[in-house]
Amino acid sequence: MKQSILLVTLLLFSSLTFAQVPQERARNRGQMGMQHNEKIEAMKVGFITEKLALSPKEAQVFWPIYNEFHDKKRALKKSWRQFESGEVQLDELPDEQLEEVLALRMENNIKEAQLEKEYHQKFVKALGIQKTAKLYKAEVEFKRELLRNLKEKP
Repeated sequence: MKQSILLVTLLLFSSLTFAQVPQERARNRGQMGMQHNEKIEAMKVGFITEKLALSPKEAQVFWPIYNEFHDKKRALKKSWRQFESGEVQLDELPDEQLEEVLALRMENNIKEAQLEKEYHQKFVKALGIQKTAKLYKAEVEFKRELLRNLKEKP
């Protein structure tokens, strides 16, 4: 039963990913990156669903909460991404601006911690404490496996 749920989930997400590929090849890296992100997200859904052994009912309750959490978390990180990516050269900023940038970073870290605390309670309510603990472990395992796979590719 669990394997069939996982298989259906993977097929659904993989078919959605392939259905969204435009007829023409993607024209720029942004489009390719989005397709790549969708593929990774589909793999993550399958991985977490399997590790948590989610029933269809649990999955129906859990995934909207999880997706909402990650959308909010992604929005918080977006404001700092321009500095991490090198779009803005920190060496070239005056000290006053650099101080503002670092204050923003610290504020975002606090907001992210508050967000995690808020959604931790929602995860426990939806899944119970055991599966919530498994969720956190599965997220770490997925990242490790993804990095390992990237290192293995030529």
